[in-house]
Amino acid sequence: MNIIRGGTFTEQGPVTTAKKTNRSSIDDLVEHKELVLNKWNDLQPLSQLAPLKRLLGHWQVKDSTGKEELNCNFFYRGGKKWLVETYRFAGAGGSAGVNVSGIDPLTGQLALWSVGENFIGKIGRWDELDKNVLGQVQHGSRLVREFPDAKTYNAHWQQLTKGSFVDRTEGAYTAKFVEEIK
Repeated sequence: MNIIRGGTFTEQGPVTTAKKTNRSSIDDLVEHKELVLNKWNDLQPLSQLAPLKRLLGHWQVKDSTGKEELNCNFFYRGGKKWLVETYRFAGAGGSAGVNVSGIDPLTGQLALWSVGENFIGKIGRWDELDKNVLGQVQHGSRLVREFPDAKTYNAHWQQLTKGSFVDRTEGAYTAKFVEEIK
């Protein structure tokens, strides 16, 4: 996981080995199988994003007075190879950011990258907890979204404690799907 936080770059990548070659071109390396190129599209099966499809669209959280607290949009990019989430919390201190989900080319697993005010990097993954329940894991927390129907999700946070996720009592909310006028 390579990250930039507070302007500091931290590299945490896989261990690689280097080998000297006398090949003179990339074509020569490929021909002699010293360089194996995967097609990026082969590493991005849409089927791995399938559980996240129910998130597509515009979602909103409002307080009891009808004031907006959270605005969230999910949409595909890159020929449906990436699911992008943009979010903004209301208020002067409200945070905003972008999450991108897709297949990590190093691991072949569905992963989550995040871009925020002071941070960019791979930060998590997705858990399909049940037919209508998704878990968005970020660091030591998991945002659990339960879908009672296609236009609602109930969300609450869990904290990783002694190797298991435990429900937190604060921070729960209900998001409603916003019908877009065309």
